[in-house]
Amino acid sequence: LYCYWCVGSLVVTTATGRDFPVVDFICLKEQTETISTILDYFKKTNPPWRDVETVVIDKDFVEWRVLKECFPKAKILLCQFHTISYWKKVTQRSVYRISVSQREEMLELMMKMLYSPTLTAYESGYKALKQYCKTNKKQSFFAYFDKNWNACNEMWSNFARGKYFTAGNTTTNRIESNWNQLKMLL
Repeated sequence: LYCYWCVGSLVVTTATGRDFPVVDFICLKEQTETISTILDYFKKTNPPWRDVETVVIDKDFVEWRVLKECFPKAKILLCQFHTISYWKKVTQRSVYRISVSQREEMLELMMKMLYSPTLTAYESGYKALKQYCKTNKKQSFFAYFDKNWNACNEMWSNFARGKYFTAGNTTTNRIESNWNQLKMLL
């Protein structure tokens, strides 16, 4: 018998950067209905939910869609740690045939885009990655990046994230550290 479970938390970060877990949950099958039910419970028991300005998530499409529906005024941002981790995994896919040295160079170019303080700096990094991929015959990777990451760059690149309240928190690591002990037991 295979059982898929999910542990999660909603953590509120105040203007001073202090975190408060407000909902912890364990659920089977992280599906739209389940996450919606959890968020509806949170909203029902926390009237100030309308004040939520920003939500930081990993790139989970179910979570992303549900959060956009439940918090229509909030900006959904991607965890920068998970963004980098995901890029590392994708550049290792055999379909792209990226060598170790090419992977390091491409990750460096993508990280420049991630940490770009301005749109101009981001666009410069984007052009550099595009040129690198063209020169090294990695256009298929660039097509993937363009479709899946450039299209949502305001969610992960500093040039756009700076417009939204995050209390300096760019990752979901604070939440995940709360769950490490439980995950080890499960």
